[in-house]
Amino acid sequence: MANATYNLAIETSSRQGAIALGKGDQLLCAIELPTPRRHRVDLMPSVAKVCEDNGIKPADIAEIYVSIGPGSFTGLRIAVTTAKVIAMITGAKIVAVPTIDVVARNVEKSDATLAVAINEKHGTVFGCLYKHNGDRWQATCDADVQTLEQLLSGATGQVQLLGEKLPPVPSREGLVVLDVLLAKPQVKHVWQIGQQLASDQQYIDAYALVPLYAREPEAVKLWEQNKHKRVTRS
Repeated sequence: MANATYNLAIETSSRQGAIALGKGDQLLCAIELPTPRRHRVDLMPSVAKVCEDNGIKPADIAEIYVSIGPGSFTGLRIAVTTAKVIAMITGAKIVAVPTIDVVARNVEKSDATLAVAINEKHGTVFGCLYKHNGDRWQATCDADVQTLEQLLSGATGQVQLLGEKLPPVPSREGLVVLDVLLAKPQVKHVWQIGQQLASDQQYIDAYALVPLYAREPEAVKLWEQNKHKRVTRS
């Protein structure tokens, strides 16, 4: 551990943000941001504090693992921007961690298929199927926007469904809907997945890092609509 480098995990895809600091393959601490929905105000001071509490400076961070979404439009943008700034100043490497994989980590090992459905809107979800392989859940398909029926149609046998604010769940034999509390992303799982991806050298350039939005954000849609109206009137 003497020569191990420090790594930082950031999770702000949901209402309650959190960060974690590790050294090598050891997780040193994980803390929630002081106030829900204040990621813009609290994130950088929290990074500075967790570094100070562990006797290091932000410049000592060699890797950043950031939960990239889908999730809160503003929260994701703040996390990505923060990771970019730290990386550009310090030279830290960045790992982009899909939030849906982070949520899957909340579920204990099972022989059943795990269906994770997040970011519900207009009757569709951002969903993916998983099977447990060794010590982790492994995706068996590409995550995509779809209806619950479409998501579950790719599963066979026993199925566990996990999601927050799910649309009406179709009747299906062998389907178990898990506790909604398990749908909250945990920063320790961002850190764990980040470690695994980093060991495979799956880094992303800071300039290429962008949030993963399942759909075009409503704010962008409204801006485009208003822009079109202004152009039409002129």
